[in-house]
Amino acid sequence: MNPKETQPTAEFNIWGTGYVKIPRSILNMLGSPIACERNRAILLILLFSKAFFKDGVVHVCNTTYPCERGSCIINVPEISAAANFQKYAGYRYLNDLKSAGWIQTERVGYATKVKIIGFDSFMRGDGFVW
Repeated sequence: MNPKETQPTAEFNIWGTGYVKIPRSILNMLGSPIACERNRAILLILLFSKAFFKDGVVHVCNTTYPCERGSCIINVPEISAAANFQKYAGYRYLNDLKSAGWIQTERVGYATKVKIIGFDSFMRGDGFVW
């Protein structure tokens, strides 16, 4: 076997950009036969991928907002497009996740600040369960 054939190509190098720790329960939701469940999982994966791993700041419309660990500031129509949802479906799924107690949301200018509940405990490995 040629060793070059087993190496990933430069344009598809999955190991070069870091990683995101995702709860297995979210990955299990991706296989659900219920479309809403799958869509919530997709949105949660996007939120985990955008969440700050340490405290920082975000610049939105010439304004600076603090963003804590486990939080991110998103534009809902943009994240809906990234998830391949209808333009405003992201609002419905964010409200579902908020009602379930998985996230907290807050309006910041023209964006939405999302905090993932239990992010710190999960990342530390404390066994936090929603």
